[in-house]
Amino acid sequence: MTLGKYSETFRKKYLKIKKISRSDPQKCITLISEIMREANAANEYDVLGELYYSLGYAYFILSDTDNCTRYFNTASHFLLNYKDYDTACHVISMLGVSYMNQGNLANALEAYSRELEIAEQQNLPLSIYKSYMHFAQCLYFKKLYAESLRYSLKADQIVKKYPEFINQTDSLPIHYATFIMTLTALKQYDKVKYYQESFEKTLKMKPTFKNSPYNYVPKFFYKYWTNAPDAALVEKQAIDNCLEIADRAGEFLLIINDFLNRLYEIRHYDNMLKVAEMFEGILKNTNYYWHLQDICRKRINYYEETGDTEKLLPELKRYWKFQDFAEVADGKMLLSYFTSKEEIAKISKEKQHLEIEVRMDTLTEIPNRRVMEEKLSKCFEASYNLRPLGVEMLDFDHFKEINDTYGHQVGDIVLKTIGKVLKKLILIHQEHKAEKFEAQTAASDSGHKHLQLLEDSEIIVSRFGGDEFFILYYGMHPKEMIAYTETVRDLLEEYIKNTGIDFKVPVTISQGLYIKTPSDNDREWAFFQNADNALYEAKKERKGRIQIVEITD
Repeated sequence: MTLGKYSETFRKKYLKIKKISRSDPQKCITLISEIMREANAANEYDVLGELYYSLGYAYFILSDTDNCTRYFNTASHFLLNYKDYDTACHVISMLGVSYMNQGNLANALEAYSRELEIAEQQNLPLSIYKSYMHFAQCLYFKKLYAESLRYSLKADQIVKKYPEFINQTDSLPIHYATFIMTLTALKQYDKVKYYQESFEKTLKMKPTFKNSPYNYVPKFFYKYWTNAPDAALVEKQAIDNCLEIADRAGEFLLIINDFLNRLYEIRHYDNMLKVAEMFEGILKNTNYYWHLQDICRKRINYYEETGDTEKLLPELKRYWKFQDFAEVADGKMLLSYFTSKEEIAKISKEKQHLEIEVRMDTLTEIPNRRVMEEKLSKCFEASYNLRPLGVEMLDFDHFKEINDTYGHQVGDIVLKTIGKVLKKLILIHQEHKAEKFEAQTAASDSGHKHLQLLEDSEIIVSRFGGDEFFILYYGMHPKEMIAYTETVRDLLEEYIKNTGIDFKVPVTISQGLYIKTPSDNDREWAFFQNADNALYEAKKERKGRIQIVEITD
């Protein structure tokens, strides 16, 4: 850290922030806001990365999912630019934990895959271990126990190879807790005893976990299913522990939720309701609707089983309210499936068809509006205060006339054609990225180990409705975005000719592109609105015009 050039006030607050992000997150956020202007003026990626990480962690403790993911994303970009790959991997790992706590397994696994890729390229065994450990944890909570065990074993191989990890990470208790719960779920009780010994040794080295659900819940789970004589005592310890750590239960969302599942399975309803009440209390002002729904679902099942109709109806109403919130907050929550690795359980054909129906426009065979809104949210966070983000809206200039003159069948052909154009645009961008990567690799000094990462840029397309389409440009220079708008126009002209239909009036599109780097005063929906305003200006002429609005700081 190059703190010498900063003011004395900055240095004092910076050093204090490092100590209190966990214990006093609100104070941490206040201190960062007081020194962020000076940090931005210095433009040093390592300091900015650490500050944004501390912000993300403070919001993680406060269960503020939006700010947490935003600042973790921002921190990782700064740290990667500074080439501090070790810390960047740690931040990306925490980003995955945040997504996992939200019940968004797809994004969590994506983050861990990203961490693993960087860790393997940079030969960072600690980060490789953490990636495997988190893969195992994700899969356990999705009840994919065999796959979870596979990743736990991979993680454990690295732990045995590098015993010094005990002093470098606080995640080993979580690793062994996941191991024990997974083996118990698979009824491999003899193996639990072996890892229980390692677990106890780790807990002695990591006393902060001694009084946490990661200590008591796995023990309760194992002792109950093996009919141990002290199972009831350990269950009481686990209950008391959950109530004791209520003020920081946000750190243990998944393990507490799993504990509730176990209590419900064995019909220990009184204890389940105690923990549920505490859990719901700390979640009520958060966006963790997945957990809140889960609590409601358990109560509903309990009230149905006991015939308590008086309490059943209000609980059902609450459940559907949370369902609405969850769908608005994150459409991906019900679609958290991950198919890119063979080790992870395959999705059934029925679920694949469901995902296609929910996320794809069947006529043009490109994503629908729902996917675009999801992607805009993610790209907005990743671009925040870092890079320009471009949103383009386009539609046909005389589409009604085409339908009226040639019929709806020809209108559908025109819509399918723009779908082909937009898919071709994505391929062109991928080719450009590959060419840049090859050029950078060839130009690098072969005598030094130098990591070349494929450019983090992306084009996302979708059909918004009718003859309206959207293009999202992420991670690229505005000149490249503008060039792609012309590519779309030229491709459409070429593809329309290939249809063989003799249109008396040229088939053209109007395009409105809005470019800006997201900052404090921006909102995601405003990017859509401003792109729509640009399109409105372009359509005044209805001659295939492209209207560009670029806001520069």
